[in-house]
Amino acid sequence: MVGLIYMVSVVLTQGATDYLKGPDAPTAASAGANLSAPDEYELVRSMYGTLFSTMYTLFQCASGGISWGVASEAIRGPGWLLEAIVVSYVFFMVFAVANIVNAR
Repeated sequence: MVGLIYMVSVVLTQGATDYLKGPDAPTAASAGANLSAPDEYELVRSMYGTLFSTMYTLFQCASGGISWGVASEAIRGPGWLLEAIVVSYVFFMVFAVANIVNAR
């Protein structure tokens, strides 16, 4: 399970950092010195900004720590493909891996 979480996290973290550092990313000059990044950027940064935070978010999705809908909506800004990866990951973890681990 950890290997699967790691592989999916690498892809999602790369997509999120490309989005956060891309041409549409807010900068201090464009947002003003006292203004923080928009909520969407902050949510993507906090949930998918580093490899550890992405792995933690995916673990929470699979274990019921947070709703998978919240995690998939947070990654919607960077692109629909990353959102589809999160949904596919949750589907696979819940229906395949969790059922195999819990089977008698």
